[in-house]
Amino acid sequence: MTAIQSSPRGVDLVAIRLGILLQRWGRERAGRRALDAEPVDPRDRRMLLAELEAARAQREAWISRIR
Repeated sequence: MTAIQSSPRGVDLVAIRLGILLQRWGRERAGRRALDAEPVDPRDRRMLLAELEAARAQREAWISRIR
């Protein structure tokens, strides 16, 4: 099998991107649940919310790439 034959195409690329999207969504969701469940210092909470917002923006950027 050549390198060209083994490279992912079409449906494979969509499946890979969808898997990455679901991983990011899961991490974002877990982070939000952790913030709601545990008491966090307000400064740390702002920092964590900023990280979660960045993760959400990345996820939304991936959605536009998949479409």
